[in-house]
Amino acid sequence: MRNCRFFLRVAVCLLSGWVVLGQLPPDAMDLSLLKIPEKVTSADFCPVHLVPSDKGLPIWIHKGVEYRGHAPDCQGAFEANPDELASSARYARWEKNFIDSMSIFWCPVTDEINPGGLLQWKRLGITWESCCPFCNLSFSEGDFELALKRLRARARTAYEKTGGKYVVGAASPIEGAIRFHSYDETEQADPASKASPSD
Repeated sequence: MRNCRFFLRVAVCLLSGWVVLGQLPPDAMDLSLLKIPEKVTSADFCPVHLVPSDKGLPIWIHKGVEYRGHAPDCQGAFEANPDELASSARYARWEKNFIDSMSIFWCPVTDEINPGGLLQWKRLGITWESCCPFCNLSFSEGDFELALKRLRARARTAYEKTGGKYVVGAASPIEGAIRFHSYDETEQADPASKASPSD
């Protein structure tokens, strides 16, 4: 099935006059060099239920970090188990910031890094971007579920490689993270690009 989709993609690209120069393989993105912005802050995210916080509720501080719940009883629940909840919230918030920043860079159909400026979809509450005319026509709804699974795997890898550190002032989250040379399979690869759809 993958081979059929590949040949169809080439045919559509050639018929449409599209020159396939912009796409790169998924492993061309070095996850350790990504510059993820902190769009959702700790005060924006309930550390108990891992949902957006209520801006009308007061902020509390734990170990120098500001938190706010989405309901009045969240602070009490947090204070009963603060370290574990803070750790879980830190990663969940990183994953959200990663997905919100990076979803447009890997095509949800082919998983290639796209050249940008092409058709966008809004699925699963996330914005995705196509890499070529073939994908504009051949996508299925299941592609987005698999793409989200790959994004989550990449978020985990990036978190481990960067320590979950956010970057302020970068022109783009992928600034300096694209490797244009051929990928050496002996290097540590992006695990999501090799994950089976059934994983």
